[in-house]
Amino acid sequence: NLGMVYYMQKNSNEARKTWEKAVAIKPDDNDSKAYNNLGNLFKDTKEYDKAAEYYEKAIKQEGNNSTYLNNLADVYRIKGDLTKAEEILQTSLAADVKGMVTHFNLGLVYKDKKDYDKAIDSFEASLKTNPFLNESYYEIADTYLQKKDKKSAKEAIEKALQKDPSNPKYTEF
Repeated sequence: NLGMVYYMQKNSNEARKTWEKAVAIKPDDNDSKAYNNLGNLFKDTKEYDKAAEYYEKAIKQEGNNSTYLNNLADVYRIKGDLTKAEEILQTSLAADVKGMVTHFNLGLVYKDKKDYDKAIDSFEASLKTNPFLNESYYEIADTYLQKKDKKSAKEAIEKALQKDPSNPKYTEF
């Protein structure tokens, strides 16, 4: 859609106008994608309350959409409301038990809570669903480092490097 074209061109003002116009045309229509896109736009600009408002609107129209739930949970995680983020992610897992992104995001929440064992379990669960999610290996390595387990951290980052040897984030680790 036109809003996404503007968004990809980094023209967030025009993207916002286009999506706002789209949701205003037919109020009883399912505009969850436009609402989610507006949420993403506000999240990009660190307007987290506004982002949450739009994600909530998307979820009202598609309550079991794990993408929308994950986006909302991420806003709460960024804002520091880890309990709310975890609750939303558990709801997302109930809707999609495989939930690769959900498991990854739960790992981030647990890591922020300093519940490192649960974080590692969640990152590993995301890898079971998608073994190509290399960022999970990085997060596992970083979590082991938080636990002061350098040996396990090294093993995890080596797996990330095997998958993506030119990633500067992994090579700097």
